[in-house]
Amino acid sequence: MKILFWTELFLPHIGGIEVFGAQLIKALFKLGHKVDVITSHSGADLPDVTEAQGIRIHRFHFQKVLFQRNIKEIKQISKKVVRLKKHFKPDLIHINTIQPSLFFFYHTRNHYPSPSLMTLHQPLVNSMGKSSLVNNTLSSADWVTAVSDNLLSKARLYNPEIKFKSSVIHNSLECPQREISPVSFKNQTILCLGRLIKDKGFDLAIEALKKS
Repeated sequence: MKILFWTELFLPHIGGIEVFGAQLIKALFKLGHKVDVITSHSGADLPDVTEAQGIRIHRFHFQKVLFQRNIKEIKQISKKVVRLKKHFKPDLIHINTIQPSLFFFYHTRNHYPSPSLMTLHQPLVNSMGKSSLVNNTLSSADWVTAVSDNLLSKARLYNPEIKFKSSVIHNSLECPQREISPVSFKNQTILCLGRLIKDKGFDLAIEALKKS
């Protein structure tokens, strides 16, 4: 099977979706599937086409041209995306974003019709509106997955159409190569992992520790 993995950012950018995505693609390689990545430059000085860890990556200036409202460049990039789809001929497009690049997926979806799987990694907000790009993409997707039960239940409230074409698939990580030592609870310790941004909730952890 040929799978086009569509994500807002990818390696060498580091984040949850980037790490999980690379591991998922490697696992798909081992099963005999062919996977290419389509993603955004996101301001980074990176080649349009490159490879990282054996994964072929196609980058476009999705965010830049949308923020600049450059209609000419938006049309040019849309044509390039269509050419990529027709050349790669994906059996499935796996969408892993609700960010700006989703515009280019949705508006080129009929130029090379292909089944689509949309995975939700973050909550949807009602302010997006029922006629939003995200909502329309959910409705048009052949299947929707979410990385937690809570996330899926909220997505179904946001778009009831996906109730019978959605499920939960939890993210997973590779098993460590060394034996894990038992955790001691003698001294209370909290480990927080993630980027230092507000969405990760480190401020809540700090406030909780102050009250403990």
